Amino acid sequence: MLTLANTYPIINQETALHYLGTFNNIGANSRARYGGMLKGFLNHMGITFDTKFKRPKLLPQRVLHEDVKKLKEAIKNKQTHKQSAFRDLVLIETAIKTGMRRGELANLLVSHIAFEANRIVVMDGKGSKDRTI
Repeated sequence: MLTLANTYPIINQETALHYLGTFNNIGANSRARYGGMLKGFLNHMGITFDTKFKRPKLLPQRVLHEDVKKLKEAIKNKQTHKQSAFRDLVLIETAIKTGMRRGELANLLVSHIAFEANRIVVMDGKGSKDRTI
């Protein structure tokens, strides 16, 4: 059977890694994507390429205090849908103070809030787990 390994014996795992090393000046996600494409191509051609490519786990970006302040001011000063301004401000404040996720805020009901105990029960949060804040 004619394969790339037979036709071009210089192409092997070592030369493939050397080739990927030429991409050190680009981002880690791009390098991982290139590595995955090269791995698929080499495996298709019958060349074993067992290198694993990890994508970096980035921390979520923080929202600056100034941006939150601007958002609150924009909500207070909006010209349309003024009746929903208070609700919107409460949602923003709840998200900031509790760290609730967007989906958790969207599913929040008044019955999930224990006002006397200052607690919020998040139903079906991340991983379909309930938690108390």
